[in-house]
Amino acid sequence: MLEMWLSGFEGLLQVDVFLLVMLGMMIGLVFGAIPGLGGSTAIALLMPLTYGMEPFSALALAGGVMGSVPMGGSITSILLNTPGTAPNAARMTL
Repeated sequence: MLEMWLSGFEGLLQVDVFLLVMLGMMIGLVFGAIPGLGGSTAIALLMPLTYGMEPFSALALAGGVMGSVPMGGSITSILLNTPGTAPNAARMTL
């Protein structure tokens, strides 16, 4: 079991997979910052791009997107007082 965990972390530390996570984070920040768009929209639009990828790389890209969408949503919620989704409404300032 420990070997599986270590192989998973080893896979994340590869340069190409790490770059895909970073790309997913940038895409997630953009989709989260635009009110009305969210993680499910970003994943739906990125789905055709992942067909030619290895499964681990595609999951790394999707994980980067889904991990950074809430942070992107808090950008407009805090700065513009316009929440994009319901979880970001709690971050609105008065």
